[in-house]
Amino acid sequence: MSPILSKKAKIALAVGTIILLESEKKKKRVWVKEWLQKRDQFTHLRLLKCIQSCEPLDVINYLRMDYDLFREAVSVEERLLATLRFLATGRSYEDLKFSCIISPQLLGRIIPETCRAIYNCLRKKYLCFPSKEEEWLKVAEGFNNMWQFENCLGAVDGKHIAIKQPPGSGSHYYNYKELFSLVLFAIVNANYEFTYVSCGTNGRISDGGVIKKTDFYNLLITDSLKLPQPVNMRGIQNKLLFVFIGDEAFSLMTNFMTPYRQTNSIGYEEKCFNYRLCRARRIVPTVPNGWKKIANYYNNLWNFPMCLGSMDGKHIIIQSPKFSGSEYINYKGTFSIVLFAIVDANYNFIYVYIGCQGRISDGGVFKNSGFAKALDKSMLNFPQPTILPGRQKPVPYVLVADDAFPLSENILKPFAGNQDRGSRQRIFNYRLSRARRVVENAFGILASVFRCLRKPMLLEPEKVEKITMACVTLHNFLRRNAQAKDLYTPPGSFDAEDLELGTLTEGAWRKDSEVLQSFMPIKKVARKSSYIAKEIRDEFSEYFVSEIGQVPWQSKYN
Repeated sequence: MSPILSKKAKIALAVGTIILLESEKKKKRVWVKEWLQKRDQFTHLRLLKCIQSCEPLDVINYLRMDYDLFREAVSVEERLLATLRFLATGRSYEDLKFSCIISPQLLGRIIPETCRAIYNCLRKKYLCFPSKEEEWLKVAEGFNNMWQFENCLGAVDGKHIAIKQPPGSGSHYYNYKELFSLVLFAIVNANYEFTYVSCGTNGRISDGGVIKKTDFYNLLITDSLKLPQPVNMRGIQNKLLFVFIGDEAFSLMTNFMTPYRQTNSIGYEEKCFNYRLCRARRIVPTVPNGWKKIANYYNNLWNFPMCLGSMDGKHIIIQSPKFSGSEYINYKGTFSIVLFAIVDANYNFIYVYIGCQGRISDGGVFKNSGFAKALDKSMLNFPQPTILPGRQKPVPYVLVADDAFPLSENILKPFAGNQDRGSRQRIFNYRLSRARRVVENAFGILASVFRCLRKPMLLEPEKVEKITMACVTLHNFLRRNAQAKDLYTPPGSFDAEDLELGTLTEGAWRKDSEVLQSFMPIKKVARKSSYIAKEIRDEFSEYFVSEIGQVPWQSKYN
């Protein structure tokens, strides 16, 4: 054999040996050592129980203390009862300690922990944000059926939650009401359920700032909500986009409709639009069909087509956080965080964002939410724009909101100012208000039942966020439970319209909110809107006064 071949043979033999060694399976170690598996047999607890029953004095010698010195743990049942009692009454920890027999210090740990557990347990089922077009269409269907507002994907609003000024926070949580607050931003479906909630913005942030801080806003402006495609409407040649609706606090955007400004020059069509939007707003999905379902529900309930939700925000009063300066000081002069929410046609929250400082407005809370960021990036799977019946131009599915939010392609808000009776702008404002009233009712019921939201929470913003999110998920849980629904929201709880007389009967929660100081609305801020967003709102307003799009009773409310 030549030296070269001999060398190759050696190399081949070495490589083969290495491969065999590498491929040889290593012997696995046992998962649990055998003696550890006999814990029940040899544990010291068995010995202690025997000593305790036979020679109690030896226990002291073994442990260097008596069993009497042990502190009994608070049971799961006691933790839940204490938390629900706090949410229902809003009493201080000092007051609750007498009925719960738990120290205020321990309550300060138990209640936020239990609220977080409630939220984590219920959110996937009862606070599910649409992620498909079918889910958005379901929301829009609800708004159309209940509030006669086609293509509506939700009613949007925000509320200031009064808090105690966090130490060292300055004016960080100081809002326009001169209170300290966090802002709750929410989107509600036509059934008064929250579909999106964002809470935590400091109270001093303006309305536009609150919405921009939500992830919802990011998804909206990036076209990531997977909204349904624009559809044709009866009697309209142009396709209409699916939209969200809000009040004057928000900006008019492509998928966000707000009312026409109330001026003396507003026409009949604008007034009709404002009426229809108002109806739908009184009240968020991840696939296009889900969005369409919401939109269909809005149209069936509130006669507002292509509506994906109603959004709004509330200030939650808190104590001033440490070193926060004036960040949480809201327009009322108190410290707060903002709760932003989107509600479907059935008063359920579909999106909630909480945490914005109270100084941020509704629109600001919206921009801070993840929903807004997803909307900006087109990540929400909204349905494709469609043409309203009888029209020619496609319009997007929208959210409805008030003046606190920006008017955009997917967010509708009312026309500003006083509109002439019977004008297109006034009708639109009525229709939008009717759809958006859903989110007002959802917030009203929330504060009426969970009375911890009715007065300032003397807690840190992080704990206030956990408590608020627990309240929101419990709201949806009770609204969707067949047995609990009638007890939670008995007849007369929500606003009701007499379509024959053209009158509105206020829900019972409004009578209970006359002296409410801690769950405050968002301050309205004037802002410019894009030309495209205004065109979309005009298309909706013209549809609402057309033969196909009008409802018989809308002239009675003008």
